[in-house]
Amino acid sequence: MTAGPAVVRGGSEERSEPCGWCGTFGVCACERELLALFKAKDDALNMERKFLKDDELSKEDSSKSTEADSEDSLDSEPSDSDRCGLSLWQGTWNFRRVEGDFEALMVDAGVNWVIRQMAHQSNYGIGLAWQQIQQEGDKLTIIVSNGLMNTTMDLVLNGMEQTTVNEDGTAIRVTPRFENDMLLLDGRSEQTGKPLQSTRRYLCGNEMIIETTTSTGVVMKRCFRRD
Repeated sequence: MTAGPAVVRGGSEERSEPCGWCGTFGVCACERELLALFKAKDDALNMERKFLKDDELSKEDSSKSTEADSEDSLDSEPSDSDRCGLSLWQGTWNFRRVEGDFEALMVDAGVNWVIRQMAHQSNYGIGLAWQQIQQEGDKLTIIVSNGLMNTTMDLVLNGMEQTTVNEDGTAIRVTPRFENDMLLLDGRSEQTGKPLQSTRRYLCGNEMIIETTTSTGVVMKRCFRRD
């Protein structure tokens, strides 16, 4: 005689054949318990997946935060000019003495005879000329007074060519660099394109030295002292 289908009663089944797990013919709770067990495992797996996803998102946010902090740290690092102590140059410096042939320097620069004679008679501005230096980060402002006129040279120490004003008031194109505690300046006349005399500016004891080299290799130094 063929057994009929199992009859469901109260959420369990009354079986015509013994349960494969517990051997019971009557009402059996095994299936319900197994379903509950499988559901518990599914819930555990879902919780584990959620935990792993949240952990990955947390790591990603942490990585982004670290990168942002690193960028902020780089932005806040002092510039090369700050590390090399360019801020020590700030102040007003008075022209005190000359080392070398000032006349040869002016001739090489193309200064006419009348101006050269005036410079000679005024002892090349010693005791009269002065320079004032202002610094903010990589920006440098040099106000130059030669006793007759004032000019302002604005520089950005980024190693790139830029337009500014020479000591005589003419427009020039220069490439300023700050290396080995020295301000190096090379360039050309913006109007004629003629190369400028290269200069090195540095501190030596209590003096600021402006060392200029002519096109023929003659070196002349102007020495300044701070007020």
